[in-house]
Amino acid sequence: MKKVKQLLAVVLAVMLLCSLTACADESNEDSDWVWTGFENQDGALSENGYYYVSLQNSLLSYAELSGKGSVVLCSKAGCTHNGENCEAWVGGFYRDLLFYGNDHIFYLAPNTQVLCRRDATGIELAEIGVPGEEFYKEQKSVSIGTYAPVGKYLYYAASVTGKTYDQESNEENGEESGQKVTATVKYYIGRFHLDSGKDEILFEKTNLKNGGALRLLAAKDGGALFIMKEGIDLSAEDPGYTEALQQSPVTLCRWDAQTGKTEELFQKQYKDCSEWQIVYDGKLYYATRANRAENHRGSVYAYDLTTGKEELVCENGFFTHLGGGYALRKTNDEEGWLLIELKTGKTLPKDIDSAFPICCEASEEGFVVNRLQTKLFEKDDGTTELIKERVYSYVTYASLSDGWQEADMVTLYVQKLGGG
Repeated sequence: MKKVKQLLAVVLAVMLLCSLTACADESNEDSDWVWTGFENQDGALSENGYYYVSLQNSLLSYAELSGKGSVVLCSKAGCTHNGENCEAWVGGFYRDLLFYGNDHIFYLAPNTQVLCRRDATGIELAEIGVPGEEFYKEQKSVSIGTYAPVGKYLYYAASVTGKTYDQESNEENGEESGQKVTATVKYYIGRFHLDSGKDEILFEKTNLKNGGALRLLAAKDGGALFIMKEGIDLSAEDPGYTEALQQSPVTLCRWDAQTGKTEELFQKQYKDCSEWQIVYDGKLYYATRANRAENHRGSVYAYDLTTGKEELVCENGFFTHLGGGYALRKTNDEEGWLLIELKTGKTLPKDIDSAFPICCEASEEGFVVNRLQTKLFEKDDGTTELIKERVYSYVTYASLSDGWQEADMVTLYVQKLGGG
């Protein structure tokens, strides 16, 4: 218990120091776009550590990037850290919405959809409100997609699915009487105030076609940047669906906070910006469609968000992104991944590996990855069992210049997934 309190004290002291340092350079804080991050993000990266929730017990924990260990964020004396009586319990949080900002951890509580805030030690708890609360009041299906915390706001993309009928009726009677029921989907870009809980709708689009979507890419104090994928009239079962979808229009849009208006920056076919999009250092980096099965290689381009100019960064390869201004490239399955610095297009000469772990979260200095591994576990009765674990590690970009090696990785924690 003494060790836990000491580590909590260190965490709090470091967070306070970082916040004081940030105040000295506050004038530049809102000048950069905040990227929405990785689709498989399941933790929150701070200046010196990584916040995560254990799958086994739903407890909020903190791991130091130095690899000195992890700790459950609970200060209760004698706590067994088992169940909702523990201060760190978050009740099976919504794993797609967990982030760190303003020296606090934020997450979306299950079932209630309430956004909760905890201080840097994870102990002080406050319930702020429900992002998109008006959608839930209408008893429709709501999905919060990509999001970006900026200062006092959480910018987010949401889709809301409802039903309409051919005459006035409630849902139950409408479906039972055989009336025609039509699903309607509305797409929104919104922002939620992290102190007051006030919600604003910034942009709205109704009924995009099949395969359509609205995805927030980044946000900053002055606005939001998002991609609108129009979709097509064909259904997924129709012949030619995949080819038609690749040629469907995709529009890059920017909402301006000062004017309250949305402008279109460019429009392309989906295949020309379909792989991934990174917003970094005032530019949108995106990859064109690539398909290993067809041996079809793609290219990476950079779009300057200020000047509107585009340039080729790298071509003829298969790409995966790391965030923080870096990506990986390979030209075939036999060779290893090569690290690319997006700002210069420079490729480091050494292979990283033929296989690459899943990237979860990134900063300017490094990133967190998780790798699935299996190993034999010896039981008390002498028998063995094959178990699966997901190992989370921190890697600095600087270390990748010497190749992808185990020595470059700092293990943060291990999630046990059970027997094989």
